[in-house]
Amino acid sequence: MNWNLRPRVMALVSRTKLSGLGRHFGVLVIDGSGGSFVVDLQPDVGMRAVSVDRFEQGRPMLMESKLTDSTAVGRAWQRLRRLSTRPGGFDLLQWNCEHFGRFVLSGTRESRQIKGLTLTAAVIALVWLVAGRR
Repeated sequence: MNWNLRPRVMALVSRTKLSGLGRHFGVLVIDGSGGSFVVDLQPDVGMRAVSVDRFEQGRPMLMESKLTDSTAVGRAWQRLRRLSTRPGGFDLLQWNCEHFGRFVLSGTRESRQIKGLTLTAAVIALVWLVAGRR
């Protein structure tokens, strides 16, 4: 990846996962000349930069959030650069593609999909426990 690049826009993007279950997230980077690519996190590969077409894999890409302020874009670019030197990779529950993308853009490590699954599992467990006591 060319770390001398000066992105003017960075965005959190997603598309339907190839399995059809959930969404796959990445960071769209648009440079000053209009060139673009997506950086994402893959289980067997780690962080990678790919073309928009390769990220989409025939599925529509949704822009979740966008940074255009040069200071905010600069901070996000620096977070991405620091992550490129970090060993380790994908962890479904603690460092997945959504954690990665949201962290790059906002500095906050969060996966709303995992939160939703955790809440759903907790509700199912509670209903099961209450029903078992009757």
